[in-house]
Amino acid sequence: MDTARVDLLIRYAIGVAALKDPGEQELGEIHILKYVYLADLAYAENHGGETFTGTPWQFYKFGPWHQPVQARIRPVVEAAGAVERTFTSIKFDGEGTRWRLREEDAGRVVAEAEGLLPWAIQRAVKNAVKEFGDDTSSLLHHVYATRPMLRAAPNELLRFEPAPDGQRVQPVEPIAPLTAREQKKQMQRLEELRSAFRARVAAIRPKLIAPNPAPVYDDIFEAGVRALDADMGEPLVREAGELVFDPGVWKARGRSDPSIP
Repeated sequence: MDTARVDLLIRYAIGVAALKDPGEQELGEIHILKYVYLADLAYAENHGGETFTGTPWQFYKFGPWHQPVQARIRPVVEAAGAVERTFTSIKFDGEGTRWRLREEDAGRVVAEAEGLLPWAIQRAVKNAVKEFGDDTSSLLHHVYATRPMLRAAPNELLRFEPAPDGQRVQPVEPIAPLTAREQKKQMQRLEELRSAFRARVAAIRPKLIAPNPAPVYDDIFEAGVRALDADMGEPLVREAGELVFDPGVWKARGRSDPSIP
């Protein structure tokens, strides 16, 4: 495995993601891993099955995987200055992590990477990040349907060389929907997480302390309020009308109408 090339692809993926619309700029470990795989796949299609990084990809439970590539993600994104966000993952029953590169750094990171990456890889990664972003389910469906995955069995190494002429690869069967029991269990887990969140918020919420002595709203208080209002000057007058803007000059035409709400 060429570690320098793997690091380059990791930086490129988070850089491209950072240039997307706000709210779609984060990537997690599983997304970055798959984008590195898709870059290798795009390169192999034009190089007789030779991948860009030389990674021995394996058919794993979440798709193409190689532990040394996964181990490079955190140090690379941290060195690039990416902002980290952790959250509770209901689906995977644990904590999840997302990284987002600051926009002011994204342009530089992307430009540097594009000076070193083949055009086929740039196009493949940009298109994939644009289409899937951090949508884990859609991204996994996509990589499961790629040729190397379709030709391998679980735990086997993936082969990137072109298929023999006339050989067809069977499509991946769609993932079965959740059963009623599984849906109920998922909803129970979600409610437990909501309860835990509400309890945590209640624990850190500041408690209000009643003033001592308690305020007295008597005639003296009312007189003071009136005096403060008088100091503010004449009350504002509500008006209705049309506001007209001319080049360099504006004026308002209207009429006074205190009855307008």
